[in-house]
Amino acid sequence: MTLPSSPALLARCCAPQDGKGQLQVGNHRITGSIEALPKPLVLIDRAPPGDAGGGAPLAAPGDEELLGPAYHVVGVIRKRLRFEDRPQTIVRAAQ
Repeated sequence: MTLPSSPALLARCCAPQDGKGQLQVGNHRITGSIEALPKPLVLIDRAPPGDAGGGAPLAAPGDEELLGPAYHVVGVIRKRLRFEDRPQTIVRAAQ
């Protein structure tokens, strides 16, 4: 399976103030409760070779291949949606 090279909308997430959340994927909708994670997760992205994050270089010029891969922190995940029911099918009227 190959992923598309350009970002595409795969799902729609809605979180009203009542502690419930909805996730809609295609023509399926599932409702769950919003919970705090016991330990936050870090979302990271691997940097292209030779990119040290825009800071000072960590090695002498020409020694970049001796360093391991560089990673950038994209975000921190502190909450999750917990689903207990099966998805509901959404039927749309023909236009």
